This record gives sequence, C-alpha cells and structure tokens, in this order.
Amino acid sequence: AGWCSEPHAQAEDVDGMGEVAAGVPGSQVRQPDGRWCDSAHVVDGMGEVVNRKLSMAWEKWEFEAAEMARQQAMLAGAVNRMLKRKMSMAWEKWQQVYQDLKFANRMGGGAIRRMLNRKLSMAWEIKRKMSMAWEKWQQV
Repeated sequence: AGWCSEPHAQAEDVDGMGEVAAGVPGSQVRQPDGRWCDSAHVVDGMGEVVNRKLSMAWEKWEFEAAEMARQQAMLAGAVNRMLKRKMSMAWEKWQQVYQDLKFANRMGGGAIRRMLNRKLSMAWEIKRKMSMAWEKWQQV
C-alpha cells in the first residue's frame, strides 16, 4: 500500500505551489508572502494564466501548420509544373488562345450586331417610306 494508506500519513504543508501539493485535495500551499491557502484555490487562480498560455500556444501552432501547408502546396505545384513541363506549357497556351478567341468574339460580335441592326433599321425605313407612298397614292 502507498504512504496515504498508513494511519499516520497526512497531506503535508508545502512551501510554494508544488505540483504535488496542488494536486492533493485539502493540501495547503504557502504563498511567497507567508500566508497559507488551499491548493485548489491557487490552482483555480492559475487556470486563467495556464489557459491563456495554452491558447496562445495552440494559435501559434495553428498558424505555423497553416503556413507550412500553404508553402507545401506552392512547392508541390512548382515541382508538378517542372515534372510536367510540356503539359504545363500546353495548358498555358490553351488559356492564352481561349482568352484571345473570347476577346475576338466579343469584338466581332459587336460589329456583326451593329451591322445587322443597321440593315434592320434601313429595312424599317424603306417600309415606312413605302407605307407613306401607298397612303398618298390612295388619296389620289
């Protein structure tokens, strides 16, 4: 059996905030100013400090992990492009040709639309003039 099972064993007072004293229920911890207090109270007070430090450490780890993942993805992309150089060149060429065709269609489409609208406008004007001439002829 351990020392706590012996009848004469008791939780001892510990000078400072020792890990053992803080973990033993009912133990007393001596403060630097000489006062004695319950170890659970000291641990509760230290909880905020410990939690803040843990939170800061976790956030730093998250940031570093995300940064490493970003760098790894960039490096993997660069290596992949080097290994598949011809494929990468073909892809970039395709993108350029696509952009050029898209621009040409937009420009050409506008010109064709203007030309069709002009022809339509001219036809409408001819119809209007013919209608006016027909009405004038009917009046004679």
